[in-house]
Amino acid sequence: MGSTDQPSGLFDVLIVGAGISGIDMAYRIKSELPNCNYAILEARDAMGGTWDLFRYPGIRSDSDLHTFGFPWRPWLEDKSIADGESIRKYINECAEKEGIACKIRYRHKVIDGNWSSVDQQWTLNVEINGQRTQYNSRFIVMCTGYYNYKEPLKAVIPGLSEFKGLVIHPQFWPEDLDYTDKKIVIIGSGATAVTLFPVLAKKAAQVTLLQRSPSYILAAPAVDKSAKFLRRYLPATFVARLMRIKFLIIPFTFYWFCQIFPRAARALLRANSRSHLPKNYSTDIHFNPKYNPWDQRLCLSPDGDFYRALHQSNADIVTDTIENITDDSIFTTSGKVLKPDIIITATGLKLQLAGGANLTVDNESISVPSKLFWKGIMLQDMPNIAFLIGYTNASWTLGADSTALLICRLLKHMEKNKLTSVVPYLSNSELSEIQIQPLFNLKSNYIEVAKDVLPKSAGRHPWHGKRNYFLDSWDAEFADLQKGLTFIKAKVQLSDHVPLANPVILTTTDTLKITLTAVEDGYAKRPHQAFLLLRDQDTGLEVAFPFTLTANGKGKVEFTPKTFPFQLKISSQPLRATLLLASFGSSQAFSNHVFNLEVKLDSQTNASINSKYEKPLRYGKREEIHHIFKPDPRSGPIVISIFFAIAVTGSLPVLLSSVRSNIVVELTSINYSQWMYLGANLLHLPKAVRAAPIAHTLFFGSILAIEFILFLYYYNWTLFQVLPVAGVISLITILSGSKALSEVQTRRLAGER
Repeated sequence: MGSTDQPSGLFDVLIVGAGISGIDMAYRIKSELPNCNYAILEARDAMGGTWDLFRYPGIRSDSDLHTFGFPWRPWLEDKSIADGESIRKYINECAEKEGIACKIRYRHKVIDGNWSSVDQQWTLNVEINGQRTQYNSRFIVMCTGYYNYKEPLKAVIPGLSEFKGLVIHPQFWPEDLDYTDKKIVIIGSGATAVTLFPVLAKKAAQVTLLQRSPSYILAAPAVDKSAKFLRRYLPATFVARLMRIKFLIIPFTFYWFCQIFPRAARALLRANSRSHLPKNYSTDIHFNPKYNPWDQRLCLSPDGDFYRALHQSNADIVTDTIENITDDSIFTTSGKVLKPDIIITATGLKLQLAGGANLTVDNESISVPSKLFWKGIMLQDMPNIAFLIGYTNASWTLGADSTALLICRLLKHMEKNKLTSVVPYLSNSELSEIQIQPLFNLKSNYIEVAKDVLPKSAGRHPWHGKRNYFLDSWDAEFADLQKGLTFIKAKVQLSDHVPLANPVILTTTDTLKITLTAVEDGYAKRPHQAFLLLRDQDTGLEVAFPFTLTANGKGKVEFTPKTFPFQLKISSQPLRATLLLASFGSSQAFSNHVFNLEVKLDSQTNASINSKYEKPLRYGKREEIHHIFKPDPRSGPIVISIFFAIAVTGSLPVLLSSVRSNIVVELTSINYSQWMYLGANLLHLPKAVRAAPIAHTLFFGSILAIEFILFLYYYNWTLFQVLPVAGVISLITILSGSKALSEVQTRRLAGER
């Protein structure tokens, strides 16, 4: 039995939806977080979700129950493919035995919800038997599936409204409908149509499946023979575990076989169809899909019941498009005329998120289609809310359970670290690098129609949708919970006259957010200036963080340790935080100490800072002037000056030896020390200067000027002062030197020594 109690205080977790996902989520919370205060809100008056809503003839799973069932309570029945009634009974039994049923609050429809950053909680407006009430919770888990319970996908069929017979959508099947000896046309080719077709053919006078394009339909045994055999010799629960492993691996392998080898998979599936069809049946028309296997969901036919129906004279398929429908007939484009008593529009589901509830953050709407899913679980920029979405290419429950485990791990992480909220966050720079993709990777019509209402995913970790059970199970156990998520610690109310008793702790990855409400004489007032000053009590260094202010006196500021000067990061004392408010025309500013801030860096960041700085520098008034910068022991000017001094003094012996060699021993081996390439010597210098006085004067003067610049660089010039002057003088040296040396070369070639 469930409950219809009114809300009782603040819940830790509220689960919305009591279908197979909601029951699984409740079990995981119960087992992983035994002290968690939770409840389940169910809009309808019974649990079961899809399996209680859909009541059309033959309703069954299109996945095996070994993986569709709960991993914590194995499916023990003989049939691998079970009917809706058996699944509904199974869900109810599991909820009762695990003590989950008493947590369900029936006829509780969530209309809308708002997250309050101030209160760090969700407020849900819930309708109970026509009355509105509110539920508050720290965390919300949406287990509402992905389609609209109240409204099916509208089929755009010309003339359908003119039809005088019965028009039925399987989602709302009339309980008292008697279709015995009726002529029925099923419009559609998906899983629902494939399920209905063989069941209706047992009693109806004629059943026609009218499809625009064919689907892949795989005939598979309803009862696994290997499981039946093993149960004779092994415990049933052990066999169930073996079957779960088997049905995890085989469908997974076949899916990827279809993805990698689509032509071979297509041939295999068409061969499967031909083997079950009547002889000479037109497979090229009715069983020849235009897409590759698993571009749309594969349909399942237990024991080939769909194909067996085609062996009957009252069941057939028409592959064509509808041109028009009149009061008693369906006219196809190729000229066929069908005269049904009942039309069933099995054309798909209308997709939606969160059961249609309108969700806001701080009373601001969220554009769901523009947001990305974090690991297919949480929506970008929406704090403390998760969505249980299963797989479209495998059993739904596999994906839901891996999600439930990851949510529990996330909640335990938050509890352990005293975090109050978590929000998936993506910066604009990261967003620009991501390739946006649809949430579901199928090309079914009802999914294509919903692309503009569903959130998106990306082909990059962690902003992807559901992938496969093995990868998602790994994530549930070992995923990095920091990547793509922003955590917020407990919120504290600051006083305007008494500082907090304990310091606020800020770690490397934390963000400190402060909101301000300025009031004067009972009325909101916008201050002209508002700052939070952080002061290092050891060094006196102060850093100001300005508030972003609005006209109604509201303001906010946020920062991380990354924005601090290094002296604040390695301060030995907690930083003193002072709130400063000032307005023009006010006699006195508000300046009060509000809290102390203790920065705790991780070891890697700490080591990086300490390797660069020996100790924090001192700021503020002191009686003596203390040098802040220390000279670099590897002084560039000294090295350069020594080098040039050696070059100048080293040239003197060469020049002197050149003079001596020309006086004493001409044309001997000592001549090598002369001006080797020009053949010049100091004795020749007076003649050369007289021949080109300006060039030689500029040449020798610029050399002396360069030496003088090097002296200034060593004494007090900076490198940026030296470079432009040295550049100009070097140009003069090159031009004048070329002229002077050319004159020397000319005289040497003329034989003038």
